[in-house]
Amino acid sequence: MVPSVAAGTGGTERCAAALLLELVRRGHQITMFTADARGADLPGVEIRRVPRIARPSPLAYASFFAAAALRRRLSGRFDLVYSAGANTLGADVVTAHFSAARGHRLMRSGELALEGSRLRKLARGAFFSLAERAERRLYRSARCRRIIAVSDRLRGELTADYRLPREKLVVISNGVDLAEFRPDLRGSAGRDKRREMGLVEGEILALFLGGDWERKGLATLLEALAGVTAPVRLAVVGHGDAGYWRKRAEVLGVAGRVLFAGPTKQASTWHAAADFLVLPTRYEPVGLTPLEAGACGVPALFSRLAGISDVLPDGQAALHLENPLDAVELAEKMGRLAADAGLRSRLASAARSVAERWSWARVAVETENVFLAVLKEKGT
Repeated sequence: MVPSVAAGTGGTERCAAALLLELVRRGHQITMFTADARGADLPGVEIRRVPRIARPSPLAYASFFAAAALRRRLSGRFDLVYSAGANTLGADVVTAHFSAARGHRLMRSGELALEGSRLRKLARGAFFSLAERAERRLYRSARCRRIIAVSDRLRGELTADYRLPREKLVVISNGVDLAEFRPDLRGSAGRDKRREMGLVEGEILALFLGGDWERKGLATLLEALAGVTAPVRLAVVGHGDAGYWRKRAEVLGVAGRVLFAGPTKQASTWHAAADFLVLPTRYEPVGLTPLEAGACGVPALFSRLAGISDVLPDGQAALHLENPLDAVELAEKMGRLAADAGLRSRLASAARSVAERWSWARVAVETENVFLAVLKEKGT
């Protein structure tokens, strides 16, 4: 069960698609219930479309939740039901990428401030509320036998937020497609992308990649860019309200240094074009993009609040932000990376070494072991 695996969508969706492909390669029969598989290349996966209301996000979530449950019941019996997130109450195993309870609490307290219209804020709050209720009911149910958390940090958050027995949760981190994200792209596709952007010799490209721009700290990043004196340009790639954020960039006087490129089906090309990735996220239980950047031989600067900080240590395989709301700290560290090619190279080399240990084949084996344990418990 996954709402979307369409090409060019977010990290959670890309992770689900990559895992399913590896499970098919291992000989499993996979039937996927999804609302959107446009452009997805999933040979061997049987796709069953589920209707849903596209927006706003609370209706999209609720409509898929209801329609997917009905479609599955009408589709016969399956040995095991797996969900990438709390998309059904009928899952035997679910992979959790975040805690809706934690996100909802941070939003209400103002720590996860949301930008945009009042209507958009209300919609986001309603989504968190729905997702929190669904997670609580699913995770605490007898039907759900295992919850796979994508980081140790998230395992702790889910255990505390929903009062779960710790033994119900296992940690399996996300993987990286090492065939797609690789260093040699920097000399080919990456160079072409820089030329396409009109970058000249000596200009530094910082990359902000992903959706949910408020949570991932774009406001702080734009403010920080105004304080960076080095010739740094910023590419903002992914789903978001580009019109709203372009106005923010104009107010800060950095609009000429920012490219809003929209969603992409070729994240690896953008990584390969960048000199470093920047992710001043306010809440990120893991964070896939810094690891994918590292696989491409590109260093990352990200918040210590990201779960990936345990995997890419500060000063060794990445640079961390102590406070993702501190634009001065972010500007200083962006300036350091821009000015020091040697530092970028050392961090990138270490990050690539880490990424090489996190293949999707490994993730599939570990996930398969969880499935087999659950099937044994069920007596299937």
